[in-house]
Amino acid sequence: MKILIVLAAAALTVGCAGPQLPVAEKAAPKGDAFSKALHAEYVDLSRAEYAEGDYVDSDHFANRAIQPAALRSSSERVSGST
Repeated sequence: MKILIVLAAAALTVGCAGPQLPVAEKAAPKGDAFSKALHAEYVDLSRAEYAEGDYVDSDHFANRAIQPAALRSSSERVSGST
């Protein structure tokens, strides 16, 4: 019985992985050239992991791509923090 519970939990976890890539691809990066390049590279990493079937890592890199898209440019963050 415990094995069935573990398998069911694993199946649910796998079913939830991978949905962040389309969100990251649609996110419009804001800020300077560095922020835009960072977004593009994380999306590329997410696509590569997704293509390999590694949906957990794909989501990780997609989430990282979404973060700079929502942030201000690096120069605004530096000047705003002092």
